[in-house]
Amino acid sequence: AKESWIPFICVYAVLLIVLIAAIPILKDNMHRPRFRTVVQGIVPFHNWYQKCGEYQSYIDTYGYGTDEFKSFPSGHTGEAAILIVIAAFAPIANEKIRKYQLPIFIGACVFVAIVGLGRIMAAAHYLSDVSMGATLTLIFTCIANEVLIKVLPKVNKAEPQAPPQEQPKVEEEKVEE
Repeated sequence: AKESWIPFICVYAVLLIVLIAAIPILKDNMHRPRFRTVVQGIVPFHNWYQKCGEYQSYIDTYGYGTDEFKSFPSGHTGEAAILIVIAAFAPIANEKIRKYQLPIFIGACVFVAIVGLGRIMAAAHYLSDVSMGATLTLIFTCIANEVLIKVLPKVNKAEPQAPPQEQPKVEEEKVEE
């Protein structure tokens, strides 16, 4: 029934909203300098788990934009990784594309890798930023799947079932001998 797709849509819409909110929250709290900023030799390198507490002084002294301190995690890669989720679940929604599930999934993975590599080549991110962007999407997807596992049985039980139809009784003809 089409109603059974409502939980999927709701849970994955929440997943998308949480992901779009979580990445900027992390960026705004970590303030990791971008690779292109570090290679200039003014701002020191920070590991992905180290908060750059002195970022404001670099902005004030050297005129860097605040975006130069939002490297971790990669939002582009995290949002691109949503395609992996769609590729994994689209065949469930549409039986016509089920036979193409593996090529669609591989294509989505390749696209995410290209986006991540592009962000590294643009000197906007480190490998750890790109990896964490994709990993966050996959972590939130696992959480969403756990929610669905708990919600779907309840939804399926709540759906009205059609009563079984009685078969008309066929009277046996007596054969006269």
